Amino acid sequence: MKVKIHTGLYTEQSFITFGKKHRGECVKDVLEEDPQYLIWCHENKSLNFILEPKLYKKAKIKKDLQEDENRFNYGTYIEETEGHWGGFF
Repeated sequence: MKVKIHTGLYTEQSFITFGKKHRGECVKDVLEEDPQYLIWCHENKSLNFILEPKLYKKAKIKKDLQEDENRFNYGTYIEETEGHWGGFF
C-alpha cells in the first residue's frame, strides 16, 4: 500500500520557509510567540501549509488563552461592592 505524504505538512520541528514575518523560524517557536499566525497559514489553503492536526488544535487553544489573558490584563475591573461580584466591562 502506498501512502502519499503531503509536502506541505508542518510539525513542531519544521521551519517556516515562506513570508517575511517568521521565515526561517521553527514552528515550535512560532507556536509560543504567535499561534494566530500558524492558524492563519493553515486556514489559507493557497500557501500549501498544513499543520499536524494535534498541532493545529494546540495553536487554537494557545491563541484562545492569549486572548483571555489580554482581556484580563487590559479590561476594566470593578471591585466587589455591596455584596456584588466584581467584573470586567
